[in-house]
Amino acid sequence: EKQQFGERSFVDAPQGRYSGKSEIRKLAMNWLADCGAVSARVEPATQTVSGGRSASEVTVHFHRKEGDVSIPMCITGDLRPDHGLDAVRIYFYYGWIPGFSAYRRIIFEPEHMEAAPYSLMTGSVRKYFELLHDPGDIRKRIDDIVAITTADASFGGYRPDWIEPADSGWDAIREHYVAICADAPSSYCVRAEAIIDDGLQCVVEWTLIVSDKGYAEGRVAQSGVAVYERDRDSGLLRSIRICDNVGREDEILPEELPEAVRPLVVAYRKKKA
Repeated sequence: EKQQFGERSFVDAPQGRYSGKSEIRKLAMNWLADCGAVSARVEPATQTVSGGRSASEVTVHFHRKEGDVSIPMCITGDLRPDHGLDAVRIYFYYGWIPGFSAYRRIIFEPEHMEAAPYSLMTGSVRKYFELLHDPGDIRKRIDDIVAITTADASFGGYRPDWIEPADSGWDAIREHYVAICADAPSSYCVRAEAIIDDGLQCVVEWTLIVSDKGYAEGRVAQSGVAVYERDRDSGLLRSIRICDNVGREDEILPEELPEAVRPLVVAYRKKKA
């Protein structure tokens, strides 16, 4: 019912936050119905445990009347000594099945909506975040990001192939980061909130911090998670798997937007139309 230090335990899912055992039980009972499924099977893929937290990448195979669907998810948990959980956070791309919002509200609610230092990160992951937020020449930043990945590095895996197919190789990495580096850090920055790093795999839960320029372009601050897998021998990044809804802001309903930024985003949409 409660965390070690008094706050109520919770599960934060795309449907919302469920605090306390009764609400968590409600989420569990409605889980299949929310996903339009009659049954489901969970297939584990990877697990990263570090610093009192755990992250599991899984594929949930839903059996649905409309047709079966397999959804990759990342599930993170705050562990406690008695084999219990203080909190669970479930991430998956909203567009796999109907009924989910493209807006993943901010989970960690930072006091200061600005980038955080990267002092708790190490190696290629730290270098990646430094390059991502470097305001310098975009082409050089992209070259430097490519340089810290292996030749067969893969990108993607959480979105459907018809939205963003997973691909690999330096050309693919370069193509993805042309768009990303054009927006970061001028339109947004990625604020690391929780880091789960076992030396080979680093899972970063983050908040997208959007600038005034970003809001004027239709961006929306929200939460996501990314998994960075290092090569065992070289330490370079061999896989980058980002799970978020960034880039799909046009599909967020106006009433789902935070009141403080709703006028900016709505004005952008009217101008774009």
